[in-house]
Amino acid sequence: MAKKTKQAVQAESAGESKEFFGLPRTISKEIRSCAAVHKIEGSAVQTVRYLWINIADHANGSDSGEHRNPNRRGSLARGVMNAEDWLNVIDEAASVGICCVVICTGDGLHDNQDLWTICQWAQQVHGIDVGIHARCADVRPQDIEELQRLDLEHTWLFVTREAYARLRDLESQGIRVRVADVCREDHQPPCDMPESMVFVGPEGNLYTCGLVLGNDQYRLGHIMEKPLDHIIADRSLPRFVPESAPYRTSGCDACPPIMADRMAEEGGHTATGPRMKDEG
Repeated sequence: MAKKTKQAVQAESAGESKEFFGLPRTISKEIRSCAAVHKIEGSAVQTVRYLWINIADHANGSDSGEHRNPNRRGSLARGVMNAEDWLNVIDEAASVGICCVVICTGDGLHDNQDLWTICQWAQQVHGIDVGIHARCADVRPQDIEELQRLDLEHTWLFVTREAYARLRDLESQGIRVRVADVCREDHQPPCDMPESMVFVGPEGNLYTCGLVLGNDQYRLGHIMEKPLDHIIADRSLPRFVPESAPYRTSGCDACPPIMADRMAEEGGHTATGPRMKDEG
């Protein structure tokens, strides 16, 4: 699928190019129709409903650098995915029926400006619910403006429990704020949540979940090496987190299946699948 520039996406969100998403949205709808006709009963691909991605820059939150390929073009030669790479990930995720994405941004919403492009593409082209996970203590006025350009009916901001007390007032501006913290009470081992999601690190490496980011034992491959549906369907890959793995403080924070329950408290479509906006 042909991609537009980040500037063009942002221009559309400001109302300067209302038809920007028209063709990609139509293509996305056709892809979904074809996938529905040809889907295989019991396929592992069908069980994956959530995408968990970390777009933090290399310095703030990189996975292992051992898998970099100097022959890859653009940002991947340097080890970090760029906006176009992430839009391709969203396209592939939508094609396998993923209905919700949780995006880890690092310490603040302004740490990676590609965030807004990714959110708009996921929502406006594919009808995917978006959760934004930021470990920020506060939100700048510029961040509020960017959030309000998104489809707020299908946007959630996930923050630490400590920050929630300060940021919950954003609800009055239409921005839904939820606690990202996950504790043992939220789920007990053995954890079967990796069966319903896929995690993509900042360098494009895929893992069973964010808890094992950087651990080669649970690496599924690289998003540019094989189609996502092939990786998901490969039952030889480790689609689990063992009970023996030590619980890591904050390691499960923003886990998409758990966040989906919090998103569903006041609407959203994570329980029934992605929505497709009207073509008009």
